[in-house]
Amino acid sequence: MKTILQSSTLIKLVALNDVNGNEQHIYLNVSHSGEIIKAYDVANKGIYAVPEELKIKAINANIIYISKKEYKRILKEYE
Repeated sequence: MKTILQSSTLIKLVALNDVNGNEQHIYLNVSHSGEIIKAYDVANKGIYAVPEELKIKAINANIIYISKKEYKRILKEYE
């Protein structure tokens, strides 16, 4: 039986770099019903920001570009 993490989807959200040049990327874990399970801040960790069972999904994640404001809001609400 698959766990909720194994049966969910990962989407990579990308905002412009911050003032120091740091990447502002998030892996957003979404259930098949569309519910946000968790947001993982990449923070220079790349695919290692997500649990082991999500690494393949992180590598293959679709990318959506977002604003810096949205990046901060999502982390605050779902991290």
